[in-house]
Amino acid sequence: SGDAAAVAAACARVDGVISADAEGEAVRCVVDGAAHRLPALLAEAATTGASVTGVEVREPDLEDVFLHLTGRALRD
Repeated sequence: SGDAAAVAAACARVDGVISADAEGEAVRCVVDGAAHRLPALLAEAATTGASVTGVEVREPDLEDVFLHLTGRALRD
């Protein structure tokens, strides 16, 4: 909870973050070595005064990689 755009901007400053975007009340970060960088991401989020209510670390699949590289889903 809090300002998702501010959290995304703060997370974008963490080393290894490829992208950080606010999606409604959530923040989606693409991170190289996410599990290792999670403490730094949570610390940066806390600097904005936001409360993190959940975290999901997901390994990319081939469709995620394709979407990231092309900006289009496989079905587009």
